[in-house]
Amino acid sequence: NGGKKNGRVPETQRLCHNKHRRKTMILFSCDKTAKKGSPSFVEETSDCTYVFEWATEYACPLKQLTSTSDNCSVVASDGYEYNFNPLANARTDYSSFSQDNKYNYSINVCRKLVGKCGGSGDDVGACQTSKTDSSAAKSLGVVSKTIVAGEKSFTLAYADGDKYSDGSA
Repeated sequence: NGGKKNGRVPETQRLCHNKHRRKTMILFSCDKTAKKGSPSFVEETSDCTYVFEWATEYACPLKQLTSTSDNCSVVASDGYEYNFNPLANARTDYSSFSQDNKYNYSINVCRKLVGKCGGSGDDVGACQTSKTDSSAAKSLGVVSKTIVAGEKSFTLAYADGDKYSDGSA
């Protein structure tokens, strides 16, 4: 029965690399010509973090402020506000593909996915789907609205993704 006991996958097989829960990191950078832009899959790290880069005009400074701002926006050390709310999409999810073209990644910004991620909960912000087995969808993290300003880029991190693994990853 594929290692299942009482219909459940043992905990050691559900953890990514037998020790990590999946998570997503989106690295935003300023590109005034990119408009909304779109995510580009970069890599899966050894600790099961799925990294995406996203060049967008929304990572460019809006106006100089001296106070904190709303969810899904941040005031960086330069005093400028950066607002990522326009990237939140209520109609469709953003897509990216793995370099080997085996996986599709669905992402939304600061809001849950429009589509479902297999049997995962309703608060998923990023999902990996196998192109050969649509039932093998994995949550790559729960939606967050916390943007962190770096020196030249911004990070949105989704944590607490699915533990499930097929035993090989």
